[in-house]
Amino acid sequence: MMCPKGHDQSKKCFEPVLPGCKKCDREAEVAEAKRQREISLQRKRDEEAAEHLRTMKRIEEQLVEQQRIRHDEQSKEELEDEIW
Repeated sequence: MMCPKGHDQSKKCFEPVLPGCKKCDREAEVAEAKRQREISLQRKRDEEAAEHLRTMKRIEEQLVEQQRIRHDEQSKEELEDEIW
């Protein structure tokens, strides 16, 4: 006896006929475990990418702040130079 996917199904005469195929069921379990693992890995990659973007944004904000401070200091020095 064969399942629809071509797996050989043998059983002893006293065993009941099962509606499914053990090999198909096992393949489905393995495929689902792999799918769940891929989802988990993708979620982790997405979280890492989001954290990277947050870090880059913080660094950029700090850079802009430092540039503003430097510009303000330059302006202050220029004003002081004009006064003297």
